Amino acid sequence: MSENSKYVCYGDIVYIELHDSILFSSGFYDKSLHLVSKDQIATRSFRNGLFQLFPNYTYKDLGQVKLLESQLDLLKSLNPHETFAIEQLQKDIKKEKEILDTRQEKLDLLNKKIYNESKGKPIPYGQKVQLLHVESQTFVRATKEPDRHDKSISLLELSEEGSRDLYFVFEPKVVMEMQALYVEYNASVKLISCKTNQPIIRGPIDEDETKANLNPDTNGFTNNGT
Repeated sequence: MSENSKYVCYGDIVYIELHDSILFSSGFYDKSLHLVSKDQIATRSFRNGLFQLFPNYTYKDLGQVKLLESQLDLLKSLNPHETFAIEQLQKDIKKEKEILDTRQEKLDLLNKKIYNESKGKPIPYGQKVQLLHVESQTFVRATKEPDRHDKSISLLELSEEGSRDLYFVFEPKVVMEMQALYVEYNASVKLISCKTNQPIIRGPIDEDETKANLNPDTNGFTNNGT
């Protein structure tokens, strides 16, 4: 938790409370996230419900590679004997990946700079953030599907690969708080996926059902190894 203890800041480690449960994932054993009652979580497992808040990183654009790969798959299915064309597409894909790899080092340095300059600063409402699952060191990714076991929540997964699907924003839950500039602890907020433009807790029932509360890790669960 940062010196700006009133505000939620980049770099802070938090747990996210929803409906008296917390967002939780076993990480290494299951890449999906679920709502789990705090009463059902053993103290030693609480780290699985902790997330560190990061600014929105810049990621390499895999669009061209994915387009070429889809063309290759189509060509193989329609004209499997067109070996020359298949080989050319494979070469193009390899070249695109090599170009992306050369850019990755620069992106890593840029993202490190973004984090260092943002760490400890309050997070404004509407600013893109990423949620790093502390235990597995992977980011939360939203999907457009509901959770298979709990239809009230969007299907959330942990991702080892960076992409724009990882972006979220906080919005104030209470209309009276619309004047607030920064996200505060103990204030109800909506956690919105930038990919779906929807709260991770699904409406359109009572809007109060979409709220979340951010709580700081004040119990020292991340003192070792984080």
